[in-house]
Amino acid sequence: MIGEGGAELLQAVDRLGSLAEGARHIGWSYRHAWGYIRRAEAVLGVSLVATKAGKGAARGTVITDVARDIVFTLLPERRRSGSKVNGDVAAESTRGQNNDRTADRLHIDA
Repeated sequence: MIGEGGAELLQAVDRLGSLAEGARHIGWSYRHAWGYIRRAEAVLGVSLVATKAGKGAARGTVITDVARDIVFTLLPERRRSGSKVNGDVAAESTRGQNNDRTADRLHIDA
């Protein structure tokens, strides 16, 4: 389940390249942000972030293609329609994922 706060977190991580910086940017603690991501990944059955190895500025966190679809496609669609994202749109965002039930579990909180 991803609400507006989770979408803001994923957008900030995408922009800043760091979960810690993304959390700080939206006013969340790192612990809260990491817990939120882990719970959302467990519910959805897909990874939302990935670690980028390296030293210094080269390392960090990136959002996955599924997270990008959710944040930049599904949430704006929900905002336009004023309702929850339906299963067909969710299925489109998770096409190619190993878990066929992901679309059934995708629920975007207001």
